[in-house]
Amino acid sequence: MYILSTSLDESNSYFLTVNSTNEYVATAGSDGNVTIRSMSKFLDLTTDPLSELPEVTVADEISTAATDKLQTTPTISRSAIEKAQSADHLINVRSRSKIIAMRYANLKANDGLLVAVYKNGEIYLIKNANDPHKHTVTLLFKHINGLLLDFCWSADDQLLAFSSMNNEVIIYDNIYDTILTTLALCKPGDKENSSIAVKAIAFDNASNKRLIALGDDKLCNIVEYSLKPDPEKGRRFDYKISQTITDLIASSKLNKASIRKVSWTSDDRVISCPNTAKAKVTLISLLHNPTPEAETNWGRWCSLAGRGFKCTMSQFSPSIYKNTSYQEHNDFAPDIGKYYYILATASADSTVAIWNTSAGAPLIIATEISSSPIQDMCWSTDGRLLFITTTAGELLIGVFGENELGSVVPQDDQSLRLKDHERMASENLSKELLIRKQWLERLKSVNGSKEKSAKIDELKPNIKSVEDATMSSKKRPSSATEFDAPSSSVSREIVTKFNKMVKKGKEKEEVPSTLPLKKKRELEPIEFVGSVVLNPQMSFSNIRISTTKVRINIKQQLPGDESTYLEIKNGNGHESQPTRIALIKKVSEESRRECFVDFIPMKAHLATGCSRFWAISTSTGQVIVYTASGKRLLPPVILGSPLSFLEIKNQYLMAVTSIGELFVWDLDEKKSLFRPTSLYPLLQPVFKSNTKDNVTESNGVVFVNGDLLTRSENLTMCSITSQGLPIVTLSNGNGYLFNYNMETWTLISDSWWAFGSQYWDSTKTSGSVENGSVLNLLEAHTNEEIIRKGKGRFLNKISKVMLMKEGYQNLETIISLNHLENKIMIYNYLDDSKNFKMFLIMYVKKLGELNFKNRLIEVFQELFVAMDGSICGIKKKELLKELILNCSKFREVQRILIQFGESVGLIEDELL
Repeated sequence: MYILSTSLDESNSYFLTVNSTNEYVATAGSDGNVTIRSMSKFLDLTTDPLSELPEVTVADEISTAATDKLQTTPTISRSAIEKAQSADHLINVRSRSKIIAMRYANLKANDGLLVAVYKNGEIYLIKNANDPHKHTVTLLFKHINGLLLDFCWSADDQLLAFSSMNNEVIIYDNIYDTILTTLALCKPGDKENSSIAVKAIAFDNASNKRLIALGDDKLCNIVEYSLKPDPEKGRRFDYKISQTITDLIASSKLNKASIRKVSWTSDDRVISCPNTAKAKVTLISLLHNPTPEAETNWGRWCSLAGRGFKCTMSQFSPSIYKNTSYQEHNDFAPDIGKYYYILATASADSTVAIWNTSAGAPLIIATEISSSPIQDMCWSTDGRLLFITTTAGELLIGVFGENELGSVVPQDDQSLRLKDHERMASENLSKELLIRKQWLERLKSVNGSKEKSAKIDELKPNIKSVEDATMSSKKRPSSATEFDAPSSSVSREIVTKFNKMVKKGKEKEEVPSTLPLKKKRELEPIEFVGSVVLNPQMSFSNIRISTTKVRINIKQQLPGDESTYLEIKNGNGHESQPTRIALIKKVSEESRRECFVDFIPMKAHLATGCSRFWAISTSTGQVIVYTASGKRLLPPVILGSPLSFLEIKNQYLMAVTSIGELFVWDLDEKKSLFRPTSLYPLLQPVFKSNTKDNVTESNGVVFVNGDLLTRSENLTMCSITSQGLPIVTLSNGNGYLFNYNMETWTLISDSWWAFGSQYWDSTKTSGSVENGSVLNLLEAHTNEEIIRKGKGRFLNKISKVMLMKEGYQNLETIISLNHLENKIMIYNYLDDSKNFKMFLIMYVKKLGELNFKNRLIEVFQELFVAMDGSICGIKKKELLKELILNCSKFREVQRILIQFGESVGLIEDELL
């Protein structure tokens, strides 16, 4: 046996698995993504002359010095190792958690089917994993009741079993896409063991009717099961605990390592269970059943013992070997006789041992193969390679020479030939897919009943969160930045029922894994440190806004100057590895200068800047402000929750938290411009009905036990003007401005005015509006949202219909006047004298044309009061004169103009 290290600096491997055809190896690193490599790259490592490598022979123990020799591979070139380490392709799972287990399916027909389990309870199914263009990633379901520890495929790939910390074994039906049942393996009513951890679980390899589970209660349960038709779920999981073995485990608690503890031989005759003794002693119990196809009769066959090293995980080689030293009356293996099995064991003390079941002592003991504990191990399907990973991300390979472990029994050996399991399993799989299709069609077609359709949806697992379900109907353009969806820390029952309701009519037929799937374009992966953390006390706030993921590297350029930028390299969020913040000035293409550098013991989240100030926010919700020289302008500002928006214009800094609180500070004055306000008035949803019967995905209304769950429009922009005015736009096209004087939000732009105002410019876009005009910018955004949603023709058609109805003939006129009045008020508030005067003249002309005398008198009276003053920077007297002259051509209002004309001296001047 030769141990090779193929780990390079740019990648790591924590968990691994080999596919059923022995063509691909999948590994998963610290980011949770799955890397696929060709097995041929690893087989190339064994093509060099093995005679030149240091050899390890059968022995009771290998010293540390021998282990050092064992790790050196002088005849294998560095290029061969680098080739083996290079990935064929990467599968981006996009989970926000760490991976804890991964397995390929068993059948050769499903050689590209892969399941990965993550620490937060997410279980992902990857189809066509070996194809870089066709692979797809699907979230099967999310387990939230405790940590999942181990999982396995059934022999025919129809079932998945998951073990947890809470005495649960979850049986998932991969054909009908549902959880069939949850097994509780402790005794009923046994409160002391009600939360035991089921540390190991494994289906048999050929019989397709047994499951073994090993728990912290020192019990080894062998479960026999069968699948029976069921009118509601398609089929049910019938089982019984056929045998419980109580004297296998020595220690009170199993080791923390949670995978590959138990293992079956490929013919289902022998099971290995590690003893996990507290001392540095290895004791492996082998259970044997001479007739695995018959009734369960598992007994203690023998124990494999070794000293000086531990064993926490075990894995049988897929191959079966001939026993050349077989004797007729061999007491050690009386009923197996001329065959034996190879078992690999490993432990956290970095020791790997290879055992022969026909011998009492280990064949090979490799100690200290790594400076880090062993994490996972897996055999190649031909038994020539043993893959090992460590907690440091190393990938080690044990290479065995041909016939080094013995003579492999050929498949055509009639004395040991098993049933043609692969063929029968594939036939059963095809049959079950056909039955599932017929079952779904039968349920959907019964009386066309809505209750039946709802029944089908309830049988599907809850595979999407509230955010995913609500966004599925309207896909927005993809962004280069990833976001953490708004937290949904609410009752599990509410979330579950909400998922079922919003998925009505969305059920789609699953494509068999053997059929080609539609090619999808893969986005380039973006590296992130992790997700921001919300304070649990805020989990029931009125609103929740998405937050960007915390990037490893952040680069924020100065607006209008690409040569100046803030460069942030995030650490681990603690003092041991602080975050580095530097302001860089690019002098030339080859050189750059650091204006200032700062370090903080937290992760930076968002950054913004202008010519005078720079600001960053942390993942915990703190805001730090610097001057251009790097001097801290303020003590860190504590907002209590992560930020969704951070922007600075001139001396004004705006921050919006993930719970919708908005702050604006004047950095020159070092004070807040107004009390913190909320975005809730803008984001509260508008729906058609508040009755419990009208529950659809389109209006987003769901009532659960009297609680209302809704969704609102998305925030498309949250910014601040150079005068310190916050502006917000939504995906429905509305635009809002915060009014300091009234301390409330005001509506500036609305699709209703685009619907009927004569003064709305439908050709205006954000790329053509003049700089500094907030109103034009927001109206251009409204146009874009109308075009994006395809509502333009619809609004035009509705307006023509409405104008023909009785009582609605002046609809367009009224909307136009409302639009003009709103524009005039906004420009007055913004002190935009040019636009204020232009639209006020348009307004009084329209009033004169329509003979709206009362409104015209109100406008003139407002200007007449304190006539020596000014409005919006314009003298009232001069403005009143200009308005009177523009209305004078309308005969119907000339009488009311006389008195105002005389007051301002306009008529007298003309007579003179």
